[in-house]
Amino acid sequence: MRITRSDGVMKGELSLAGSKSESNRALMIEAYLGQKCDIVNLSDSNDTLLLSKLLGEIETSAAGTLCTIDCADAGTVCRFLAAFLCQRKGLWRLTGDARLAQRPIAPLVDALRLLGANIRYERHYGHLPLIIEGTPLKLSDLLVDATQSSQFASSLLLMLPTLGKPVSVRLEGEPSSLPYIDMTMAMMNHFGADVSRVGNVIKVSPSGYSPCRYEVAPDWSSASYWLEAAALSSECHVVLNALCESSLQGDKAAVEMFGKLGVSCLFSPEGLVLGKTALSDDKPVFDFIHCPDLFPSVAAACAALDVKAVFAGVRNLRYKESSRVEAMIQELSKAGARFTASQDRVVLDKGIDPLATPSFCSHNDHRIAMSLSMLALRLPYVEIDGFEVVKKSYKNFWNDMETLGFQVF
Repeated sequence: MRITRSDGVMKGELSLAGSKSESNRALMIEAYLGQKCDIVNLSDSNDTLLLSKLLGEIETSAAGTLCTIDCADAGTVCRFLAAFLCQRKGLWRLTGDARLAQRPIAPLVDALRLLGANIRYERHYGHLPLIIEGTPLKLSDLLVDATQSSQFASSLLLMLPTLGKPVSVRLEGEPSSLPYIDMTMAMMNHFGADVSRVGNVIKVSPSGYSPCRYEVAPDWSSASYWLEAAALSSECHVVLNALCESSLQGDKAAVEMFGKLGVSCLFSPEGLVLGKTALSDDKPVFDFIHCPDLFPSVAAACAALDVKAVFAGVRNLRYKESSRVEAMIQELSKAGARFTASQDRVVLDKGIDPLATPSFCSHNDHRIAMSLSMLALRLPYVEIDGFEVVKKSYKNFWNDMETLGFQVF
């Protein structure tokens, strides 16, 4: 796919789909509740559609036979279902594609075993596939290592109100993506649970869940690409409808990050209004430990603006759909950018060449594809292979690009 743009003027408005993160949590709470809730603005992302489909398959599966639950490339879906299946009567094989089988799951399995879960690795320790035999779980205070992913803690938390007794969960290590854990707790409380966090200790009461209405907010992760576009534009007035400052989503940190890169963000009754302002810092430092999904869009914007930025807190990006630090360095270097990288820190030494015409690889990663596509604002054109991958989280992405004046063909 080739993306071009005739000018750098960005004007218009977009209505983003519902948050994938909120939608997946709402579906899991509904599944634990065992009855339908009024969930409004559910995400149309492939991940959410897959979770809904798999929950339906689990509900109708025949008892006594091994049932394979294939999570494809969806890490959140896999981790949320691992806990769910542990107390679901039946024999289950939880699996996914080759990349998902490389991503870690041992901290979640270890914590589930503390609850008496009958769960084992089919092949290699710490990786899919898992064989799970559903069984009643015992009560135990838990330790869970959330260093590699907050999803391990969120998966456990979503299950715990259904177990009948109070439980405490201690987050070990240096927890990452804490806003996602706080989002999980806020949504649990919305559905009638009683859960709270003080530092790294979370208390969960045996309140269960209650059916209620939940309106999924627009997706801030999807919004981040339009903040990237605003940073790269010459002139901008774009309204992202219904995005609000009080969102539960951690990726609203994009407002502060892109504010350093010349993007003005005004919250209005209509939503978030994007405009232009001066760069606030020619050597900014960005920390992605609690918002790792923002790294590709911020890194691409800095490379295009030749802002000598420091990117910290990137250690867990190797566990995503691709190894994102290496992927972004590899792709941006095709346009002339240069980086210095260590385990948890990347420095941009040189920005892209504005005359470059790179052919980018998506690395089968939706966030890589979307962040690189915005470079058409600063390059003669951009080519991206594997463009279909954006459906994982943002099904209407290419249409929205055309709505705001990009040529996509």
